[in-house]
Amino acid sequence: MAETNSLLNCRTRLGYRGFESPFLRQFFFRYELLFFLPEMFDFEKLEVYQLMKEQHNKVMLMLREDEKMDRQIHDHWKNAMLLAVMNLVQASARVTNTEKKDLITISRGYIFECSSLLDLLKSTNGITPVTYQELYDNYERISKMLLGMYKSFNGKPD
Repeated sequence: MAETNSLLNCRTRLGYRGFESPFLRQFFFRYELLFFLPEMFDFEKLEVYQLMKEQHNKVMLMLREDEKMDRQIHDHWKNAMLLAVMNLVQASARVTNTEKKDLITISRGYIFECSSLLDLLKSTNGITPVTYQELYDNYERISKMLLGMYKSFNGKPD
């Protein structure tokens, strides 16, 4: 017990784990940095989530700046983009593959809605061709990634 206390005292007094070797001090300092990295939710680790978040931010910025856009399209696009992201997040929290697949399907459906709204804006010249292409390409990529996730759960027991 006294030995443990002396190590703890040494750690507190010297600012490291009580090892006097500079090599060991450096090793354990690096280990502590890795050990205390903040935890991430499962969805934050998904590349598709990061892409959807980026797309959501682009759409929200564009909607804020465009005051001429039809209010129904504006509101529907905003809601569809948010629901696409939220359903993916919900899917990452589910335990069974059936639940995950259902929520991924719903998320993908909202991405399709966003894509069709984008197409409607394009047909009425409500969006620049460059912006259209950038957003469209991202929606297509997100859709393919979600489909890949869906397929990855096929054949796996719940």
